[in-house]
Amino acid sequence: MSRDRATCQPSAAIATLDPLSDDRWEEFLRRRPDASVFHTRAWLKALQRAYAFEPVVFTGSSPATPLRNGVLFCRVSSAITGQRLVSAPFSDHCDPLVNSADELARLSSFAVDVAARERHRYTEMRPRTAAVEPPFRPASTYYLHELDLTPGAKAIYANFHRDCVQRKIRRSEREKLSFEQGNSADLLKQFYHLHTRTRLRLGLPPQPIAWFEALLAEFAEHAAIRVAHFQGEAVACILTLEFQQTTVYKYGSSDERFNRLGGAQAIMWGAIEEACSKGHTLFDMGRSDLDQSGLIEYKDRWGAKKTLITYYRYPPAAARPGAPSPALSVAKKVFSRLPAAMATWLGRRIYRHLA
Repeated sequence: MSRDRATCQPSAAIATLDPLSDDRWEEFLRRRPDASVFHTRAWLKALQRAYAFEPVVFTGSSPATPLRNGVLFCRVSSAITGQRLVSAPFSDHCDPLVNSADELARLSSFAVDVAARERHRYTEMRPRTAAVEPPFRPASTYYLHELDLTPGAKAIYANFHRDCVQRKIRRSEREKLSFEQGNSADLLKQFYHLHTRTRLRLGLPPQPIAWFEALLAEFAEHAAIRVAHFQGEAVACILTLEFQQTTVYKYGSSDERFNRLGGAQAIMWGAIEEACSKGHTLFDMGRSDLDQSGLIEYKDRWGAKKTLITYYRYPPAAARPGAPSPALSVAKKVFSRLPAAMATWLGRRIYRHLA
């Protein structure tokens, strides 16, 4: 769908901009403490490259003047799941960058009007802190896990769970695991092998490798893959992204046969140590579903603070229950039994429809 349709007859008080070409957007993000990696041009370009999502920002600022506010969305167009505005696809959170409840109400209302003109199924917002007023309604709730880095690496390490984190890190040293870090094609290959293995074990489709290629290309030195090796074999890996003073732990995978060796804990600790050395103040460990008790406990053991975050939709969606739906449970069982090649093939074809 052309971008012109979003800007047809806009309100005199509200304008639209393309964050991929308007340099005011990146300058605006540098001034906003509530901006995150999911607002950045790098994230949006990766979404466009891998999934053809089209970003747009609604703002109360006039063209050619410095931005004072902005709410980011992406147009998601799918023959399977329909058209919608999402802020922002595959993000854990994406705050509306506003200065008051009135600004938020005006810009979110404008988004609803745009969605109606373009016949989108719904509009979704994923704020980290703000409550979005009606006509939006809560759609789903998660935990967000954030580790405060300001105490420094020594104090942070002392707060880790002694048995499940500290002991595993020491075990990795005794086992003489080796570690590699970067964003090379070889590291991506190792990462994707473990990523696919982990997703199948969880009964989930793996994201297409083109998504990770796009992230590494767009974030460049602000993206890193960390891999732990045991006797030359990759046993655990994570992918992190950086924005301003925040390191984001976005993806992690492991070979469950070697979990006892502590590779996953060692590379996570390495990422935290490096973030501290760079002067970062926050290590964002992402979201967890409320029913993912194992994942929640794992993140708690690192000393991360968990807070509830709520996604909002208009038209309203049924609030998500605490337990997975029967259909989702069946789908997970099916995926967990698929050969890796078939699951990867399906992931390439269906993942963009899940945003």
